[in-house]
Amino acid sequence: MLISLFVILLCWNRITANIQFNKSKIPENSKELLKVMTYNTRFFNYYHWENLNNIKTTDNILNLISKESPDIICFQEFFSDNSKYFNLKKINSKYPAAKFHYIKSYWNNKDFFSMAIFSKYKIINSNNIFVSDKIRNFCIYSDILYKKDTIRIINIHLQSIRLDTSDYNFLTKIKDKTNENKYLIQGSKKLIWKLKAGFQKRARESEIISLVIKNSPYPVIVCGDFNDTPASYAYNKISKNLSDSYIEKGYGIPKTCLKNFLFSRIDYILFSNYFKSVYYKVIKKKYSDHYPVITYLKNYN
Repeated sequence: MLISLFVILLCWNRITANIQFNKSKIPENSKELLKVMTYNTRFFNYYHWENLNNIKTTDNILNLISKESPDIICFQEFFSDNSKYFNLKKINSKYPAAKFHYIKSYWNNKDFFSMAIFSKYKIINSNNIFVSDKIRNFCIYSDILYKKDTIRIINIHLQSIRLDTSDYNFLTKIKDKTNENKYLIQGSKKLIWKLKAGFQKRARESEIISLVIKNSPYPVIVCGDFNDTPASYAYNKISKNLSDSYIEKGYGIPKTCLKNFLFSRIDYILFSNYFKSVYYKVIKKKYSDHYPVITYLKNYN
């Protein structure tokens, strides 16, 4: 019993990062708080993943955002073009309170595949920092006037594992115990190589982003798809000296990505000690391969 207790205490930080029992509800004074959402929309299903209608999916996502009406939302894998289905006018009509936004393309200014920050509060400055020139991964940030202060919103999308259809088929066959032994070693080697490469790239990216956080002249709110679990080097590097909205007010064992082999959080909302979380929720709507995450933040001032 003592040995087991010692091991539990030794791993306590890892346990609390993955399971919490904070029963919370939306506070009555929610309008006085800062409501933040992070959402990887998978480009509003532009490529018809899983045979879903991309226009209907876009409407579902925008209706959800309209219903939640966050003060600030960070999009990863955001998409907009000049068509009547994905243009900014349509987005603004569904989310009229967000009068300010910053959008940065993944590749160049002519492409519509991007990251974005939308805010009800005035954006006074924005920028982007490339963390991987070859893949063109980067983080964007916007400085926002909030009440009497300025806060920095940092939106992150770290390197994915980049699994393809054959990888998912391999994992499915393992799960269903239908994989032939002759393909087991080959598939495992390929999967391990991709996992290793992803961990290494996210480690380098997280080191750059941690400096962005450290050098911020303002309190920060960090949102994003880290493509990594709370046990990872990337999460621990970025979250150093920051609070985690789930750890403060989460409940249960959250799952923010729909992929069957991911059983933990990979989408996060972190923040400086200028704030504290009073409510946290993962919204279980299958409009993307990620669930949106929201939190209500209260500032100490």
